[in-house]
Amino acid sequence: MKFRIATKNDVSKIMEIIKQAQQFLKDQGINQWQDNYPNEEVINNDINNNNCYVIADGQMIVAFGAIIFAEEPTYKIIEGGSWLNDDSYCVIHRLAVNQAYRNQKIASMFIEYVKNLCISKDIYNIRIDTHQDNLIMQKMLKNNGFQYCGVIYLLSNDVRLAYQLAIYQS
Repeated sequence: MKFRIATKNDVSKIMEIIKQAQQFLKDQGINQWQDNYPNEEVINNDINNNNCYVIADGQMIVAFGAIIFAEEPTYKIIEGGSWLNDDSYCVIHRLAVNQAYRNQKIASMFIEYVKNLCISKDIYNIRIDTHQDNLIMQKMLKNNGFQYCGVIYLLSNDVRLAYQLAIYQS
C-alpha cells in the first residue's frame, strides 16, 4: 500500500468512499456528513491545495483524508478543556476508509503515515475533531494515542469533540 497526495484522477474513487461513509454513518444513526458534505468541490479544493492524501492499494483507493498544515480557525476556541499545547500542528479532516477495507486498521495506518509526514516537517502535534455520536472514530483516535481535549464548534455551530496527539520526539 502506498501513501501519496491525491490527484484529480482520484476524485471519483474518493467520492465513492464518501458515499459509502455517508450511508454507514446514516445506518449508525449519526448525523454527520448527511448534508452533501464533503462534496466534490471540497475534495477538489483539497487536491488543488495539496491537502488531500490517499492510501492506495494498486489502483484501489483504500482511504483518504485532508492533512492541513495550517491553523484551523474553529480550533481557536475550545470549551470544557484545552489543547495539550500551543505548538504548531497539522489537522486531519475528512478521514474515511473504503468499506471493502473496514476493520483492517486502515485508519490507524493513515494516522501513522500522517505522524511520519508531520515529523518530516518538524511538526509534532496532530489535531482532529469528530461528531459526538461517532463512537467508532472516537475509539480509533484513543487507540492511536489521541487525547480528548474538549469541544469545538464548526462554522455551522455544530458541536464536535476535539482530540490532539502529541508526537513524542525520540
